[in-house]
Amino acid sequence: MGLGSIVHTHLSPAIERWVANDMDVIVHEEMETPLGEHGFGHIDMVIEVAQQGATDPEENKKIVVELKTINGTGFKKSIQGEGPRHGAVLQGSLYANALNADLLVVCYLAVELLSPGWAEAKGFDNYGRFGAEWHYTPDQFVPLAKQEIERLEWIAKTAHGVPGIEGVPRSFSESDPDIPEGAVISDPATGIWHQHQDGALIAKGKAWQCNYCRYQDLCVSDHHRGF
Repeated sequence: MGLGSIVHTHLSPAIERWVANDMDVIVHEEMETPLGEHGFGHIDMVIEVAQQGATDPEENKKIVVELKTINGTGFKKSIQGEGPRHGAVLQGSLYANALNADLLVVCYLAVELLSPGWAEAKGFDNYGRFGAEWHYTPDQFVPLAKQEIERLEWIAKTAHGVPGIEGVPRSFSESDPDIPEGAVISDPATGIWHQHQDGALIAKGKAWQCNYCRYQDLCVSDHHRGF
């Protein structure tokens, strides 16, 4: 977490220097946006690029950038074919859809610089030793975002406003490859999930979605009361 904070701290002045002399680029950092009726999120970066001949700022091309720091092992896997993790793409898709963006960019910044020999052998340049990005168009990120928003709305409507409802499972959609089907959030305060089979624990992990839900505190309270 500390390394991630350091990266973002040093990234801001680098961005300011990058756009200082470019009148056609506007960068917004740490923007907040609603996600449907029951959620919100903080966007790492939004880049507006002026279109040639455009006179209205609304005509600017809008690019949403989701920045993630990652360790060296995870970075190697991602740039050798695995691509970014589903959670990063889904999170960025929600933001890009909310802002009607023209492009989503998921960017990885490695906290461990890959060795020059390894990078050269794999065909990566010097920048590829620590950074990579993947681009997604609306036809790719909009369906993901809409499916996730529908899931969040269903949870909100099911868990609240229904007299006497108890024990609503905090489960996941089948489309999330990072979290197995049948997994249930066991601690909404941290996002910890568990998957059981025949009464035995077979998998566990942590979901980022809980920390981006405006109803997290209420969910935690309900969970403690047995709801």
